Amino acid sequence: MPAVALIALAALTSWGCDGEEKACGHGGCDGGCDDTDDGVPDDAGAVALEPVLLVGFEELMESLTTGHEVRAVLRYGNCTLDGAGPGPDAIGGMAVDTFEYFAEGVIGNDTAYVLFSETSFISVGANYVYDYVKVRVYEDLAVEVVAQYLDPVTFDVEMNETFDCPYDTGAVEAPGISLYEL
Repeated sequence: MPAVALIALAALTSWGCDGEEKACGHGGCDGGCDDTDDGVPDDAGAVALEPVLLVGFEELMESLTTGHEVRAVLRYGNCTLDGAGPGPDAIGGMAVDTFEYFAEGVIGNDTAYVLFSETSFISVGANYVYDYVKVRVYEDLAVEVVAQYLDPVTFDVEMNETFDCPYDTGAVEAPGISLYEL
């Protein structure tokens, strides 16, 4: 049964004091039914679904192209910074709202990839900067993350770092990026 149908079913039914399923009406021994006369069970909406780890490129693309919400969690310390060594002990996250997919060869690329980015205005010490993060996930699960700080007036690049991050397939001991369908 689809998750939406299960949520709707859960919102329409409750369990009585004797353990028998009953339609929600008024009252209920545990407050699980509608006590406010608005027709909505008090616990409607309490159903929480666990995020699903997207363990491969095909799963990621299926989730994105069918309109599902996707969230990225970046663990920079598990990534290689500028090809030299581990990144800083920092974690970031972003919703993947806007993305672009490029099939192999479309723009001269050897491998298909999906690209998404986010910009936020943050405080760094006593100053404020635009924090721009761009993520490129390749079909072979190589991941490149570019992080830049931009001056909010001149847009000059004040920091520019490139990370190579291990993709979380569920079997990676120290993933640099995990992508979840919500």
